[in-house]
Amino acid sequence: MRTKQLIAVSLLFPMILSSCGSAEEEIVPEEIPPVNVVTQVIERKPFAEEVRLIGRISGSREAQISPLVSGTIRVVNAEVGQRVKSGEVLASIDFSSSTLGVSADTAATAYSNALVSYENSKIANEKDAEAARTQLENAKTNKENTYATTEKQLAIAQTQLDSAVVSRANAYATTEKQLEIAQTQLSNIGTTKENTASTTNESLEAAKISVSLAEKARDNAALALENFEKNSIETIKTLEDKRTGLYATAKVSVESARNSTDSAITQADIILGVTDTHRDANDAYEPYLSRRDSTLKVRAENTFRETNDAFIAYEAGERLSSEQDIKDSIDRLLVVLDKVVILYDEVTDVLNATLVSSDFTSTQLDTLKATVAAKQSATITAKTNFVATKNGLQDIDNSLSSTRTSTQTNTASLKVALEIAEDQLANAKQGLSSIQAGNTSSLDNVTGNESLLRTQLESTIATIKASRDSADSAVRLAKDQYASTELSVKASRDNAINALALAQAQYDSTRAKLESSLASNRTQVDSSRGQRDSAAIQYDNGLIRAPFDGVILQKNVEVGSNVGPSAPAFVITADDSYVIRMDVSSDSASILQVWQSASIVHGGRTYDGVLSLVSTGADPATKLLRVEAIFANNEEARSGLVVGDFVDVYVARAEADRSAILVPFSALLSGEQSAYSLYVVGSGSLAESRAVTIGDQNSHEIEITSGIEEGDRVIVRGALNVQPGDRIAESLPQE
Repeated sequence: MRTKQLIAVSLLFPMILSSCGSAEEEIVPEEIPPVNVVTQVIERKPFAEEVRLIGRISGSREAQISPLVSGTIRVVNAEVGQRVKSGEVLASIDFSSSTLGVSADTAATAYSNALVSYENSKIANEKDAEAARTQLENAKTNKENTYATTEKQLAIAQTQLDSAVVSRANAYATTEKQLEIAQTQLSNIGTTKENTASTTNESLEAAKISVSLAEKARDNAALALENFEKNSIETIKTLEDKRTGLYATAKVSVESARNSTDSAITQADIILGVTDTHRDANDAYEPYLSRRDSTLKVRAENTFRETNDAFIAYEAGERLSSEQDIKDSIDRLLVVLDKVVILYDEVTDVLNATLVSSDFTSTQLDTLKATVAAKQSATITAKTNFVATKNGLQDIDNSLSSTRTSTQTNTASLKVALEIAEDQLANAKQGLSSIQAGNTSSLDNVTGNESLLRTQLESTIATIKASRDSADSAVRLAKDQYASTELSVKASRDNAINALALAQAQYDSTRAKLESSLASNRTQVDSSRGQRDSAAIQYDNGLIRAPFDGVILQKNVEVGSNVGPSAPAFVITADDSYVIRMDVSSDSASILQVWQSASIVHGGRTYDGVLSLVSTGADPATKLLRVEAIFANNEEARSGLVVGDFVDVYVARAEADRSAILVPFSALLSGEQSAYSLYVVGSGSLAESRAVTIGDQNSHEIEITSGIEEGDRVIVRGALNVQPGDRIAESLPQE
């Protein structure tokens, strides 16, 4: 519709619409985002039992640290279990009274004196450079201030330009709406004119048709009265005969339903053993009834007593001598049947909560369930038939009464139908004359409104053009002002840059003179530093350092200990990569293989790993074999474990005992009364809840014996965030 309006305006005023534009935004309803989960396609695979081993975390390499020279330990900086860095001093030898110590002190003193002389010379020479540096800093400050000031000038000019552009956009948007409103009004009045003309023709034709229909109605009224009286007499006789037959059938149905109800109550008593009459009938299985929930049997027994009392009361008052007696008997027996249906629902609950044993087998229980189901089905059928019979009796009574009443009413109505048709014909002729006069007046009014609106539209378009021309002029003025400001800013910044370059040249010249003066002093400092460093290298041999990053496993020295290159002072292990060392029996080792997968458990977390070593020779003292395992993700292990931790290592047997459907523990959801469920991805990527039965389990998976099949896509991570019917965005588990 809007496109048609714009085309119409463009035909009238092409120059105005050529500068107007509009855009419509499509509103897209928000969509509920899917739930992100990890899924796994279920397949049957070997169920492997696992061997549990105990191991200890160690570093990937170990080293003994010995001093390079002999002497007495003066300081010890490391303890067992401490983490140290490569090159860190663990202990030092006392050289204070030796020739090596004196030489080092003398060289250090000479270097210190040369350094003081160098600093004094540097301070004296840098005074000359201070003035040049001050000039340079002042030039930098002047440049920064100039840039800051000119930046504000540019920002003000830009703000004025942006405001003019926004004002022009607002003016265009406002005038666009005015154009749309005026054009819509003009389009509506045109539509009104067309509708009015169409309505006048239709109303005239309708008035003529009304006259013709009134004449036909007058001729048909007499014939309708004659046919109605004849048909009504035959209909009433047919309904009376049908009513007599239905009541006879209902009496037989009452007697049959009473016997069926009596049989159903007796069968429930045989199962529950409530009355003395049938109490001994269920002795064989009474101890097992409703053992899972004893309250179900108590509830069923109470319902049985209530139902039996209601049936006894019904039999005491049963009468079928009249049609009203039959209807009353049906209503009372339906109340008893409702109670029987409830009773059999509760008996079914009792059997579902019943245990089986060698004395009461599942076959016997299934037989009872089948008997109950049959009785329950028969009771529901009897109730359904009874309701149908009751409704049928009520329908035939209602139909007979309605037919008699309508016969009297319609007969009277048809007698005056001819008079009504004559009145309708007269009214139709009078309405035709009125419509002809009214339509002429309506068309004249619509034509006048159309002319007025076209005049208003021309005035609106003239106003819009003036408003947009003013906004365009404001934007051009703001652009000219911004260009002038840019030229002024560029000149100011160029002056500041030139001043800074001059100050920088003066400063560089002064610094060059300073460096030349200090060169000779620096040569003396370098010479004394070389002598000091040479003495320090000899002195450094008395420091015992860590050869790499790691953890101290063993410390063999204390302050005052005599040491030499032949005896290790410390034992260190690298902790950049972890290995698990285990001592196992020959029986356990016989089922292990190198590169066999292993699950490593510590502190509630599980890490993936593989066996990297399975020794073939036992330790002579312990009679145990060394087994080692490494982590599949060493960085993950180092973030949660430390050297020295004891961990559990689970290794599956090389050959599985059997195959099974297995899922990770994270997929399983627990419910009430030890019930379990999980989610599968169904049609349309929607989540479906499945009740499942669990079986055996190992360290990280559990067997599902029923509820899912191979090929199902099970949600194994993120199931707690899912509800039935949620749309799923799934990804495969990370290997």
